[in-house]
Amino acid sequence: MTAPGVHCVKRALRQITTYRPAGAAQQTQPSGSAARLPHLIVRSYRHFAGRPLLSDDENGMSDEQLTRALYESPVVVAAHDFTGGSAAPVFTYANQKGLDVFETNWHHFVGCPSFKSADDTRFHERLALLQECLEKGCVRVNAIRQSFTGRLFQIQDGLLFNLLDTPGGATATTVGQAVAFATWQYLDSISEERSL
Repeated sequence: MTAPGVHCVKRALRQITTYRPAGAAQQTQPSGSAARLPHLIVRSYRHFAGRPLLSDDENGMSDEQLTRALYESPVVVAAHDFTGGSAAPVFTYANQKGLDVFETNWHHFVGCPSFKSADDTRFHERLALLQECLEKGCVRVNAIRQSFTGRLFQIQDGLLFNLLDTPGGATATTVGQAVAFATWQYLDSISEERSL
């Protein structure tokens, strides 16, 4: 069986740079236009959820602090772009917890078509959820998804939300969608839980 990461879109790999938290193995983080993603995710989450994703002082964080805090958060966060055309959205971001849950690494995740997160039996349910989010701005998620190794996991009480270029702005444009969830369970093992 070919790993889903093999089929990833290569263009997203040009947007990464090296980032190494103190005492951690080498990790990668977005740079260039992709470096805006942590800010878009945090601001859009606050806009739709009405509360901070990270902490009450996230507005006072420097770019580096916010990027690091999101990447190291115990809450699973993943995002895909929104092309609006016939091209399938591709993953543009996952924090370390997201990469762990999806059982992959940054290079295989970023640029990979996001439909690979749902197995064939849940493909249409996923599309309906994405469309509902696009229309409403955000929706609660209780769904089964699959990791890059094919392992199924249940998302419990997650939030799928649109990424807005200027959250709260009169001319905000949806540029992607993200999901955040703290409670999940592999269907073949004991759950990992965190409070969101």
